[in-house]
Amino acid sequence: MKHKNTLLSLVLILSLSLTGCAFLEKPFEEVITDWSPETTYFGDDRVFQKVSQPSYVKEDVVYQVDSDMELALLAKILFDEGTMMFYVQDGEFTIGKTYAYLDALMIHAFKFSMGTKTYSQGDSIVKSLDYVKIELYNDTVDEVNTSIETFINDKVEVVSYNVTLMKSIHDELILSTQYDTAVLDLDLKNIVDHTPFEAYGLFINHKAVCSGYAKAFMGVVQKYNIPVLTVSSNKMNHAWNMVYDGLEWKYVDVTFDDPVPDKAGRVVDTYFMLSLKDMTYGTAKIKAHLYDESSETTLDSADYIEFASYVFPSTKR
Repeated sequence: MKHKNTLLSLVLILSLSLTGCAFLEKPFEEVITDWSPETTYFGDDRVFQKVSQPSYVKEDVVYQVDSDMELALLAKILFDEGTMMFYVQDGEFTIGKTYAYLDALMIHAFKFSMGTKTYSQGDSIVKSLDYVKIELYNDTVDEVNTSIETFINDKVEVVSYNVTLMKSIHDELILSTQYDTAVLDLDLKNIVDHTPFEAYGLFINHKAVCSGYAKAFMGVVQKYNIPVLTVSSNKMNHAWNMVYDGLEWKYVDVTFDDPVPDKAGRVVDTYFMLSLKDMTYGTAKIKAHLYDESSETTLDSADYIEFASYVFPSTKR
């Protein structure tokens, strides 16, 4: 069972009025420079662009971003570096689509908002910048990250083959977790801070629902520099993972491999490393997973593949 607490907003803020002489003091010529993040997880040659601004613009750093996918990836990278709010210019973004992409990358429960800051001269707007802001629902990042490291040190088998490694992660998550059946009695439209929806619930309380399993699996797999995303379906009210095995993208549903009622020591691998065809259409033993249609707020299977290839360029075939 999947749950998203989502804050999506677009706000227009008229923040600064400029005098006419502000444009006569010094001619401005825009300069674009490349910026490479410290992380190499998303590709060794990943480059974003920063854009210089006129002297009246108070923002120290402004990025030039060309797509919802690029904006989501930039937001994730900056979040990991400790930046929760940043500015971009000249972009045409779909806030719901950007959120959907970002949710595929984020381990922690978050709120996401975008808005516009404008500079005006008299009655005319002469400059506008879009801002992007991520807020966490709770301050559990350090605790979750520590729990992931502990899980790896205590539970995960040290192997060199990625598929065997991911099987160990899959199995140990199942063995240490119970599906939270209490969620069946909750009003999902009004739920707030119910930890089984998050990786926190799995690692700290050892109870989870599908998004908790999927985010936890992603959080551990990322530590081994293996490409992985979370897939969400409103149509199914469910979440699972797509992961790269070195040759192609495969699909894992840890939740469905931990059936109810929970039995100590039981591990199922029916939904481990499936092809897109088997995951989408099902078989005699596999329940078909229903993707949403592609829209301004949701992603279909092709969107996820396109985004995965963009985020992890080494996986392109």
